[in-house]
Amino acid sequence: MVSTPLPHQGRPKRALQRIWPLSLAIICLVIVSMRGEEQLPQGSTSSNGSSLVHTKKYQSSAAITPRSILHSIPPRAFPYYSGIAAAAAAGATGNISSNNTTFGLPCFAPNPEWKFDRSPSTTGLLFGKPIKVGGSTAAGVHMRIARNAADRQQKPYPICQLRWDHSKNHIFAHRDPSASLLWTLFRNPTRRLVSTFYHFYVTRENVTANVANLQRMLSQNYETHQHYYLKQASLRLPNPGEAKDHTTNQSKHVESILRDIDFIGITERMDESLVALSLLWGLPLGDVLYMSAKTSGGYDGGGQGCRKIQPAPSPLDVDMQQLLKSHFFQNLTKWDRVVYQLANQSLDLTIEQTIGRDKFDPALIQFQQALQVVHERCGGEVVTPC
Repeated sequence: MVSTPLPHQGRPKRALQRIWPLSLAIICLVIVSMRGEEQLPQGSTSSNGSSLVHTKKYQSSAAITPRSILHSIPPRAFPYYSGIAAAAAAGATGNISSNNTTFGLPCFAPNPEWKFDRSPSTTGLLFGKPIKVGGSTAAGVHMRIARNAADRQQKPYPICQLRWDHSKNHIFAHRDPSASLLWTLFRNPTRRLVSTFYHFYVTRENVTANVANLQRMLSQNYETHQHYYLKQASLRLPNPGEAKDHTTNQSKHVESILRDIDFIGITERMDESLVALSLLWGLPLGDVLYMSAKTSGGYDGGGQGCRKIQPAPSPLDVDMQQLLKSHFFQNLTKWDRVVYQLANQSLDLTIEQTIGRDKFDPALIQFQQALQVVHERCGGEVVTPC
């Protein structure tokens, strides 16, 4: 077993390897995005074969997370971006940010080293990128939003100030909510940790995929994995007397995540999440179309050279399944599951209450139709480092 800490901080070279294939994908997306939305017939299927209708609402499982915790912390319906509300109050109509420079997203001059910048920021377009949540795909969307916002607002620079790489959200603790937008993405904690094992250990370190090595990864890096979302996403720094590893006052950190982040998407509900984001922020659907940055059976250009991605089997073997059901693992992921379920409930509330089904459902169908066109036309066009 190769005992290697998880690489939370990538090198600039690796960051560049992640950026440029995404940029090539963006070129193809721009060409077909909105054109494809009008060409697909009703009743088509999305790129993953699912029907082009909204997915079922998330069903929380009382068996996974203690009910008392979920009942004590309410979910949040994420609001419209304040610029959209201001535009509505001023009588603007239509897709505001696509054609209007007065009420556009907060756009400021970028740091020349923005591709590798993990420094604190109080303004701009900010994306908190946890590990193994589909963050590279979401980061590609985030960069396109920043580029298009600068273009629409006729800025003298090619992209708005942004943050997108792996950093803990506390670097945004002092951000100006009126001059910034912050969002993030959460994934089922069990799937995230299994993906972490197969990506960083099985794929990159050639570790044998068995329950003993999975147990070893979790045990040797217990503090890294425990309360991961709390440490990654909370803008609230521990107060004097509180544990720095977020093992005390966890509810306060959960509340901070829901209160201080402008939008939280769900990996398993990527289409819904990006459509909701586009409606809340007044973005054309073409801004949030995507192609997966990493796919099972594809190649990983990070780490030491190119390696074929080793996907987790479905289902996992019986021994691994037993480990994931154990008290050890349930305690490890307890608060991450709280955050994940509340984020799911918050997305439901946002769709139902803030946006409304009458507006959301047609947008989702249109988005998935365009997404199918993107995958059909661009799937063979993207050139990756491998």
